[in-house]
Amino acid sequence: MLRKHGDGLNGQCAGEEVAEALRLANATVRLLSVIPADSRCLMCSLVLSRLLDRRRIPCALVIGVRPGAAFGAHAWVEVGAYPVLARGDGTFARLIEL
Repeated sequence: MLRKHGDGLNGQCAGEEVAEALRLANATVRLLSVIPADSRCLMCSLVLSRLLDRRRIPCALVIGVRPGAAFGAHAWVEVGAYPVLARGDGTFARLIEL
């Protein structure tokens, strides 16, 4: 179970929630980059989503794709309308929000 306390975004978020989410995002990326674990965007997004849920900060895990010959996929987390993990290089179209 990814979230126990919510099912994604429920409107506006307070500035303190965004600040806390950015702090946790930074810590998640730094930690996953030095331990022997998968540190790609999806794993970072899953870990961060769970951390935010435990703190009852509503968020959305977004999965985007780049269609065509240069197909690619990317995941990030948003709190309110603010991305707290990088959206990638800007070429990814939203596919789904979880």
